[in-house]
Amino acid sequence: MSDFESVVFDKCREINNLLETKQENVAREGVIKLLDLYKKNNRNDYTALVNHLIRLVGLYPYVHTNSASFMDQIACEMFKVDVGANNNAILHLAQSSLLKKLLSGVDVAVSAPTSFGKSFIIDAFIAIKKPRNVVIVVPTIALMDETRRRLYQKFSNEYEIVTTTNAVLGEKNILVFPQERAFAFRNSLKEIDILVIDEFYKASLNFDKERASALIKCILEFSPIAKQRYFLAPNISEILDNPFTKGFSFEKIDFKTVFLNVVDYYAAIKIKPEDKSSTLNQIIIGNPGKTLIYAGSYPEIEKLKTIFSSSAYLEKASPLLHNFSKWLSKNYTADWALSNLVKKGIGIHNGRLHRSLAQIQVRLFDDEQGLDKIISTSSIIEGVNTAAENVVIWKNCNGRSNLNSFTYKNIIGRGGRMFQHFVGNVFLLDKTPEEKNIQLDLPLPKDSILDEDRIKDFPLDEDEKKEILQGTEDVVHDVGKDLYESIKDSLHESNIKQASVKRIIKELFDNANKWKGINYLNSDKPEDWSYLLKSMLFLQNRHWDFNYDIVVLYIQTISQNWQKPIPEILDELSDFNIGVDEFFKLEKEISFDFSQFLSLFNTLQKNILQSEVDLGNFITKISNAFLPPVVLQLEEFGLPRMISRKIHESGAYDFEQKDLDIHLVINWFKTIGFEHLKNKVSFDPFDLYILEYFYEGITTTKC
Repeated sequence: MSDFESVVFDKCREINNLLETKQENVAREGVIKLLDLYKKNNRNDYTALVNHLIRLVGLYPYVHTNSASFMDQIACEMFKVDVGANNNAILHLAQSSLLKKLLSGVDVAVSAPTSFGKSFIIDAFIAIKKPRNVVIVVPTIALMDETRRRLYQKFSNEYEIVTTTNAVLGEKNILVFPQERAFAFRNSLKEIDILVIDEFYKASLNFDKERASALIKCILEFSPIAKQRYFLAPNISEILDNPFTKGFSFEKIDFKTVFLNVVDYYAAIKIKPEDKSSTLNQIIIGNPGKTLIYAGSYPEIEKLKTIFSSSAYLEKASPLLHNFSKWLSKNYTADWALSNLVKKGIGIHNGRLHRSLAQIQVRLFDDEQGLDKIISTSSIIEGVNTAAENVVIWKNCNGRSNLNSFTYKNIIGRGGRMFQHFVGNVFLLDKTPEEKNIQLDLPLPKDSILDEDRIKDFPLDEDEKKEILQGTEDVVHDVGKDLYESIKDSLHESNIKQASVKRIIKELFDNANKWKGINYLNSDKPEDWSYLLKSMLFLQNRHWDFNYDIVVLYIQTISQNWQKPIPEILDELSDFNIGVDEFFKLEKEISFDFSQFLSLFNTLQKNILQSEVDLGNFITKISNAFLPPVVLQLEEFGLPRMISRKIHESGAYDFEQKDLDIHLVINWFKTIGFEHLKNKVSFDPFDLYILEYFYEGITTTKC
């Protein structure tokens, strides 16, 4: 018996002893570490004994059926299901149990580890039950695109895969969108076979103060027409009594498919804080696998940029990354730290980046010749699947607040991945949050305007309805019932808080003359917008990192977003101390938050002032960052605006066509094909890498 075989036999005996003493979770961890030992020794010859232990702890997907006993092979066959496109996959024990629960037709709320493999459950449900309408609500655009890509590969021949608000529904549909887009389908969707809310903990104010109300409103809107509901989240211990999960079966699953090896350096760093950077350096050198570095805040990202910019970190011999660096310098700015960091195999992921740029970096992180490390804020943990072997907690914070136990577990859960990294390494360079059971509280939405007709079919008692509708009654009192009837749909669809709605109403009643010149916002001359934009910003009354005059100048400058390349725009904005990071942040705030505010203001001013002026055209420009609407939508599909501009300027396709929708554009891309398009337009090498990635998301075969 070789030394390796001897070690394996001893570990098998330990695992068997754990099973005999009913310590199944610990035994499962032992099996996972044993499989990691096989991988590190480049061994793939599982013995029948090892396969049998894998089966006993329920990790059926890990069984090598070619070397398993006949009975273990039969057991694996029993856990094999179609997960789409006639692709059979073996589920592990907990996945199979959860799928059976869903197939029985009950409403299920599940808390499961990050590495659980929840997407297989949704895919298998669709493949087996063949529902007519599936609605999947996700927290971010990045997760929406990832989910769309996965489902498109499997179900696009049978279903319309819908992610945009102007889509026409087909006979069978799978709709995937963030909660803010849900209300676009409230009239076209009459019945939902299954409503899936991913990361549903975000419906709690304790976890997402900004967007919780929108998600609760989404649940209120669609639950009454959903035959079945499936809510997913990690790390929840208990769901407190609430009307939104009433009648649900709550499944708390502690079934892990990877093992986390946690190494805590904080005690030593606390004594000598100056050693923190050198400790990080030792971790990176000693653990060369794919690594996520959680920074926690934008200032901490800046610190890490400085550390990784030092000569201690060498450039990676990767033509792919050098092409990416050149692409970033050409299309954004040569002064951007990211342009230099990517040559060293280091990326940056945060919620401010252009959507396509964040997606491209995740793709590069999964590429062997791509990024080895990603520095991130909490944006990377919101459902984006990555194959990280190592996770480093650089700072115990989430923005300005310390990490709570829930978020900490969610972050470290990014370490390891089924079939790729059996063991994930977690390195702590800051204090660990206090361990707590996470009780999920889903409060009634008191800060939203909700129409009574919209919630009448939801199982609420009279006191709950009265509490929810108090804000609505206040608005009815302010504007009168007749006027309320004409604006209620806009109020209901808006994510604007109740206080802002009342502030707009008061302003329009008290200062009607101030807004008589509102038509200036429809002017083609940006200089005509100054006074009214500044007035709008005052009325919105939100915090900006710049004074209102600078924000107005920014909006006027990016009105050339389609006509001028980003480096030219950044050069103009440099006079206002706006660099590339500020450019990203302001564009997102303007195109999302500010455009929503303008949209609500437009509805209210037309009704309260009896105005014939409609700001719809200006709002469309703002909400699309002054790009053709389909160009911004293509960024969600992974195609950056600068590549769309190249295609447009070459004459291959006109993105400025009137009434153009995303489905027409996608069909054009499919028709012309990758090979023909790359020969028709002068693309840079990295343009082609991106274009290939884009095509993978809209076709069922790789380029």
